[in-house]
Amino acid sequence: MVKTAAKSQLYATINWFFYALTTVLLAVFICWGLYSKADYGYPFWFRHMHIDQHIQQYAPQNPYKHGFAQLP
Repeated sequence: MVKTAAKSQLYATINWFFYALTTVLLAVFICWGLYSKADYGYPFWFRHMHIDQHIQQYAPQNPYKHGFAQLP
């Protein structure tokens, strides 16, 4: 009896683990798919964080990419 109960508990634990893992992965992939359709919110943050001004200010200081400030 005790071994059967322990085995049943083990199977229940394994089932819940895979259920939780599947649920988390499904949620991540659904969110990723929805955010990719919205371009990950890039246009919103580009406007509100004034990224274009940061590019104009800091791109000329980049020592690794010559002409980086002239990129469109």
